[in-house]
Amino acid sequence: YAQSGAQMGQQIRFDEMKAKVVRVHVDGIGRTKESLVMKNLTAMFSVKHFEGLVVASQEVRSKLKDLGCFSNVDVQIDTAPEGSKTDYEVTFRVKELKRMAGAVNTMMGNQEGSVMVGLNSPNVLGRGEKFQVDYSYGTRKSNQFNIILSKPLHDLKTQVVPPVMSASAFQQMGENPWSGYKELNRGLLVDFSFLSAPQVQHNLQYEAAWRHLSCLNNASAFAIREQCGHTLKSALKHVLKV
Repeated sequence: YAQSGAQMGQQIRFDEMKAKVVRVHVDGIGRTKESLVMKNLTAMFSVKHFEGLVVASQEVRSKLKDLGCFSNVDVQIDTAPEGSKTDYEVTFRVKELKRMAGAVNTMMGNQEGSVMVGLNSPNVLGRGEKFQVDYSYGTRKSNQFNIILSKPLHDLKTQVVPPVMSASAFQQMGENPWSGYKELNRGLLVDFSFLSAPQVQHNLQYEAAWRHLSCLNNASAFAIREQCGHTLKSALKHVLKV
C-alpha cells in the first residue's frame, strides 16, 4: 500500500495498479554475451501489475548476479517517456568482474608452513566461465600446482544456480622423511556439480592420477622399496554436501 501526496487518506494497492514493461535496458555489458543476458529478461514482459513488476525486477536482478559475470547489479524502474501512464521501462546497471584477479596466502598445517599464489580470470568466454591457476610451496619441499577451467551449464538450469562442469589438471609432490619416500602425483579431474535442493549439492567426479613413488635415501626400508615405481589410479566419486 502507498499513500498519495494529494490525497493523504487514499491508499493505493500496488497489486491492482496496472503496469506493462515496454522497454528494458542493460547498461555496462562489455565481454558478456548478450544472448545470455537476454534470456533472463523475458519474465519482465509478462507482468501485468506494478507489484509484479517490482518482484520480477528483483528476481531478474538475482539471476543476473548468479551468472558469475557481474560483481554488482542495480535496477531502476521508471515510467516510459512515450506511451500511457501504465507503461514502464526498466534499467539494469551491471558492473562486470575484473578480467584478472590474484592473491598470495600463507598457510600452516601438518607441521608445515606454505605459501600459495593464485590467479583467476572470471567470465573468460562471456558466459560465466572461470579459469584459475594455483601454486603452493611448502617448507618441507612439498609443492602443488592446479589449473582449473569451469563452465556453468545455463541451458540445463533447473535451480536458481545452474549446474557447473569443470576440468582440472594437477601436480602434487611431497617428501615424507619419517617413512623414507617421496611421492609425485600428476592427474586430471572432471567434476559435474548440481543442486538437488536449495542446500543440497552433488559433485560427480572422475579422477585419473599417475603416481610415482621413490626412495629418499639408501636408508629407506625394504617395505618402502617394494612399493616404489609408477602406478595409475582411476576413481569415480560422488560427493554430497548439505
